This record gives sequence, structure tokens and C-alpha cells, in this order.
Amino acid sequence: MKLSEYLQINGLSLAEFARLCRTSTSTIMRARDQEVVPSKRVLDAIWKASDGQVCPNDIIDIHPREDRK
Repeated sequence: MKLSEYLQINGLSLAEFARLCRTSTSTIMRARDQEVVPSKRVLDAIWKASDGQVCPNDIIDIHPREDRK
């Protein structure tokens, strides 16, 4: 699930989620907008704060290609 979708579904502001992740609001905003690849610590914090609903692949948009077998 995309971070923006998670925040919207759960009614969380960037600031609230940033506090849960122990990082800055701007870091969460830039991760949400895929402007930067967050550090491993922040990726892990997002995953934990979202109870695994937002995984690192969702943040950095790495998914297996469907045409590979």
C-alpha cells in the first residue's frame, strides 16, 4: 500500500505519522511523494508504524515485473 493511501485511510497527518516514526514531517512528506529514498532506519520505522501495511518496496516502488518467470 502506498504511504499516501495509508495516511488517508487511517486519518493520519504527516506530523502524526512522523512522530510515530520518530522522524521529521518533511522526511515523511518526501517519502510519500517519492522525492527521496529514505534511510533504512526510516523505511523500517514506516513499516513498523504502519503495522506492515506500507513496506519498503511500496516506498521506493520496486516490484517484480510480471513478464519475468
